[in-house]
Amino acid sequence: MPNSETRNKGISMRYRADVDGLRAVAILPVVLFHAGIDAFSGGYVGVDVFFVISGYLITSILLNDLHSGRFSIASFYERRIRRIFPALFGVLLFTIVVASVIFTPAYFKEFGQSVIATTLFSSNILFWTQAGYFDGPAEMKPLLHTWSLAVEEQFYIFLPLLLWGIYKWGKSRWALYILPLLLVSLLLNIFSVQHYPTAAFFLAPTRVWELLLGSMIALSIVPPITGQALREVASLLGFGMIAWCTVALTDQTPFPGAYALLPCIGAGLIIHAGAETQPAINRLLASRPLVLIGLISYSLYLWHWPLIVFAKYLNIDPLPTWGAIVLIGLSALIATISWRFIEAPFRKKQPGMKRRALFISALSCMGCALIVGLSAYLSDGWRGRFSDEVNALNFPYADLRVNAHGCNKGVSVKKIEAGHACLLGNLNAEKTTVALVGDSHAAMLYEVFDEALRSRGLKGVFFSANRCVPLYGVVSYIKSDCTEIVKAYYDQIAASSDQVLVLMASEWSEYATGYRLGERTRYYLDDLSRETSVAENERTFRRGLQRTIEKLPGKKLVIIEPVPEQLFSNPDLPRYVFLGREPPRLSPEMYLERNAVVRDIFSNALVSSAQSLTLLDPSKYLCDLQQCYAMHSGMPLYFDDNHLTRLGANLLRPLIDQALNKVSINR
Repeated sequence: MPNSETRNKGISMRYRADVDGLRAVAILPVVLFHAGIDAFSGGYVGVDVFFVISGYLITSILLNDLHSGRFSIASFYERRIRRIFPALFGVLLFTIVVASVIFTPAYFKEFGQSVIATTLFSSNILFWTQAGYFDGPAEMKPLLHTWSLAVEEQFYIFLPLLLWGIYKWGKSRWALYILPLLLVSLLLNIFSVQHYPTAAFFLAPTRVWELLLGSMIALSIVPPITGQALREVASLLGFGMIAWCTVALTDQTPFPGAYALLPCIGAGLIIHAGAETQPAINRLLASRPLVLIGLISYSLYLWHWPLIVFAKYLNIDPLPTWGAIVLIGLSALIATISWRFIEAPFRKKQPGMKRRALFISALSCMGCALIVGLSAYLSDGWRGRFSDEVNALNFPYADLRVNAHGCNKGVSVKKIEAGHACLLGNLNAEKTTVALVGDSHAAMLYEVFDEALRSRGLKGVFFSANRCVPLYGVVSYIKSDCTEIVKAYYDQIAASSDQVLVLMASEWSEYATGYRLGERTRYYLDDLSRETSVAENERTFRRGLQRTIEKLPGKKLVIIEPVPEQLFSNPDLPRYVFLGREPPRLSPEMYLERNAVVRDIFSNALVSSAQSLTLLDPSKYLCDLQQCYAMHSGMPLYFDDNHLTRLGANLLRPLIDQALNKVSINR
């Protein structure tokens, strides 16, 4: 923003040091959260603060242009290019060079997709389709953080035209047009976080309200805060809301949703309270140290995450605290250099450089990045960079995964109740006598289950939804509609007199303990839960299992116990070889220790249940006395650390046959 103050029809454009200081309040928690500093478990809300700041500043600039008669779409995008492109493409160049040296083919191929999406400002859409922001695999994506940049630029495609249209034909009735858009986006966000949480996090329609909140302040839609005392309270309250979120929220908080209102309103209060005079909090934010951090915040945001990802990639083991501190310091140093020698010079118009030349240069940078990204993706990750030993372990995992024919995706209660279910086995059989129920661990058995049914002339039905706890009345932390979906499954099975055998397969240990290896604790609840703790999680699991058994009287229940969960992901094997590291081995003792809680729960249920209940142990086919294997005859048994490939699932065929014997014997 310009340093001079210009007034046009009541519109004031002046530099606000406190807003730069607010950028510091936004970026520091983000960096600390990404560095793994536990005290800042909600540091990700800094991005929401950035959205509000961005909406406020960009709208202020556009409004000033409209009032002064200088409005131009070309001029607006020229400013955006000067602001965004230099540092962004500097980071892209750095990540491409480093990734091309250290990333194994599988990683580099996926990285190529990220380069393409980042260049086209659509990375939020790509990462929405791949995984959640808090999921383990996301930690190996050096461009993951560019999702927020994509959201902003998608918003700024229509904002200039929207403001121009309202100014020209809407008689500047800003609230009449802006407020409904904000409310629709906010309501969509609150709805989506419950039903489509990953989409709610990444996609622009559920985030636009945050930017529009900043726009509302710039457009004076929000009434002014009158009186210095009230401004002091508002600013302090806003700061407190942001601070509380950074330490109180966690990766289990359903976010953005209603929780995002806190940091966004907090940022809005600080900005609005400092519009006329500066309250104490705003004066603090305007202090030189915070302003300096705010000035480098864009570069710091861009640089810190790739450095963290590359450090984790090379280290394999979790980063120690001292390592995180070093990375934070290094990020700040590089960000300062980036701001001084890349950002600042390019933000000013270069003598003799016309707008046309700037646009051509920007398109050239985008074209070069797209070529690299497409090359990395289409060439299968530049395999020629590595030795035959490394490339031999770069398996085509997409081809090795079990094909569940989409039966575990797009599941809804409405579809289940309408009778839309996947049938397997001998489809000409008169009755559907078997049901396979579970999550993705049931889906990985789809093909072997289908083949086993066919060989016996049986017909079965497949009920599965990814990341849903297959126990009656248990709420998943990630998808609130899971509870109703699972209820609908079991209601269908209970109502059918034909389905006499129910196989249940799932990632049971995660649901019983709330813990997946290498990740944070995630709790599961039911209507009797009164707290979130490991002990309560176990009680919830026990109650859910009991309810499920009681829901299916007269059915023969077969529970397939957890498959061994490996200590590393199989696609990481080339990385271990490249780095000269030995992959960790999973011993049978470690498997038993990991699954002790859930096996105890199942054993107690076996003793206390009055109906037919059978437990089947898959470790007998995947482990020997020394090790639970990730590979078999040179081929992977897993396509990550816990899901079996087609080969791994086929090793469990005797287990499936043992279960189906219960139907065959009684036909």
